[in-house]
Amino acid sequence: MRGETRKKDPAVTQRDIRDGLDRLGTGTGSAGMVHSSLSSFGTVDGGALGVIKALMQQVSGKGTILMPAFVQKVNGRRASYPERETEWNIETSPSDVGLVTETFRTTTSVIRSDHPSHSICTWGRNAKEATRGHRTASGRPSPWCNRAFGVGSPWDWMYENDVHYLLMGVDFNVCTMLHYVQALFAERNGLYEGNLQQWPIFSFPAVGEKLKEKDIVDETTVGRSRWYHLGAKSLVDEALGILEGNPEMIKPTRIAPYLSEE
Repeated sequence: MRGETRKKDPAVTQRDIRDGLDRLGTGTGSAGMVHSSLSSFGTVDGGALGVIKALMQQVSGKGTILMPAFVQKVNGRRASYPERETEWNIETSPSDVGLVTETFRTTTSVIRSDHPSHSICTWGRNAKEATRGHRTASGRPSPWCNRAFGVGSPWDWMYENDVHYLLMGVDFNVCTMLHYVQALFAERNGLYEGNLQQWPIFSFPAVGEKLKEKDIVDETTVGRSRWYHLGAKSLVDEALGILEGNPEMIKPTRIAPYLSEE
């Protein structure tokens, strides 16, 4: 009817978020990596902090929460990796991959890993264990130095501990674990730091769709937010298998042009 006001959706509560986590099997003692979009929910009671509190209550101090705290900009503009490395401050460099991540970074008892572009923030039982190796990680190539996704990095820890991997209101285009897959693929194909001639580019959404076809991805909806969930180990192993079985999906590119677009 003309002039009719659209009824607003009710605000998403912490209980709603916890119910969603229950449906995905994420409970007390769980370790989970969370990518998120606050706006995907509509309205959330308590905003970004409300989401964080729900996660903390759900896994409790016996569990561990991990979130990206990536730095992609310097002084408000997109920056190269060397620029980010120069300006990096583990205590003050803000996360620029969403309000939930930046709020989490500044929350009491949260620990951050030491890397200029791909740091991880953690809270809970294994927070120190998950993050402490990032400063000394090595041995695995990437455009952002061999520490970013290197041996001993938080990404290794997530894979080895098969953490819950949750895309909360976002899709596989922001699934950073697929950068870890790129690094593993490059390593297995004989590339190394200082001789990284090509970087294995592939469509993250396309790989995500193939992962969904394998029936290893659980889905649920909280408010307006569509969530995807799977184990980190399955994510990595199946993605590598998809790439090895579908080599046409990979479009190698020289590292310098790739970095200029990052």
